[in-house]
Parts: sequence; C-alpha cells; structure tokens
Amino acid sequence: MKILYTFLLITFFFLSKSKANIGCSTYNGLYPNSNGTINPSTGNVYYKNTDYITFRYWDEDPNCGIRENKISKYKPSTACDIIGGSNWGELVIYNPADNNCVEVPIDDYIMPVMLIVGGIAYIRIRST
Repeated sequence: MKILYTFLLITFFFLSKSKANIGCSTYNGLYPNSNGTINPSTGNVYYKNTDYITFRYWDEDPNCGIRENKISKYKPSTACDIIGGSNWGELVIYNPADNNCVEVPIDDYIMPVMLIVGGIAYIRIRST
C-alpha cells in the first residue's frame, strides 16, 4: 500500500508542475495575469500590468525570467491588450515551472528549522 501512495504522490507532483498557462507576450516578456475583461474598442482580452516575466535568450543568461524558446504561440493567433499602457501583444502558452525567478520560501525559514532540528537532536542524544 505504501508503494501505491508513493506512486500517486509522485504522479501528482509531476502533473501539478506541468500545467500550461496563457499569457500576453510583448516584445521582450509576458504578462501572466488576465483581467477577465475585453477591451471594447479592439475586442482584445485585457491583461494586468503586474507580475511581468522577462524573456531570457540563452541558458546562462544572468537575468531571471523564462526562456523565449519555452513559449509557443496560442492557436489561433490572438492579440491582447495591457491595462494602463499603450502596449499590446499576442497570446502565448507557457509553463510557469520554466520561470527561474520563483523564490524558494524555505530560504526565509531555514534558521528556525535548523534550531528546531538541532533542539530535537540534542534532546534525543541526551535521553539515550
């Protein structure tokens, strides 16, 4: 039974990381958050002017972002507008796991975790 649970957990982990999202791509990056409304003058979908993800053009690029070869154009080709500016772009499909700008939250909690683990180890060693 443990093998089945382990298999299901691993399968869920990989499936949750492989979700594709749709974003609005401009000339050097993309906006991932749709506003859910349509521009009445153009008929294009509005995207929020927040959480901009820049494109990286090679693997060793020091800038954080998503590789431009990891996105694909939305079919059929559809334009989109950015709220709060005169920018417009094209809808693209991307995987958020390809973005290397994601902060690891464990970095904020490593010291308390080390203190707790150290304290538990100290108590276990003293009790034997």
